[in-house]
Amino acid sequence: LRDTKDPGSKAVSSALESSLLLGMQVFDFADVKNDRCTTGLASKKVRVKLTSCQDGQFTCSDGSCVGMRQRCDQLVHCRDASDEQDCGLLGLEGSYNRKVPPIISINATSFSPAVVDISIILMKVVS
Repeated sequence: LRDTKDPGSKAVSSALESSLLLGMQVFDFADVKNDRCTTGLASKKVRVKLTSCQDGQFTCSDGSCVGMRQRCDQLVHCRDASDEQDCGLLGLEGSYNRKVPPIISINATSFSPAVVDISIILMKVVS
């Protein structure tokens, strides 16, 4: 990848041409001047995920797309199983008040209820 404002700056990847650079790739930013993304990092090699997926889709590490509802549903949809990686369950502490919605900070003195979307897919009823 070259910087259109500075043709001498380029990020290099060893990805196969057939990948079209989509999905998870490692780029070397050593030849990028004044790079704010890697300043202070020990390495100029950075993992970057490029996508052609649309809104409402998850980008698999191989660059393919699956529906966002298929992410972390305990069923593998990506060929590389990346839709089921880094999925964590929400752990609630004992002091968590289930009657009060989570809040987000708007500024130092103002808070607002967080918008929470929840969906449940009933896969099997065990009696």
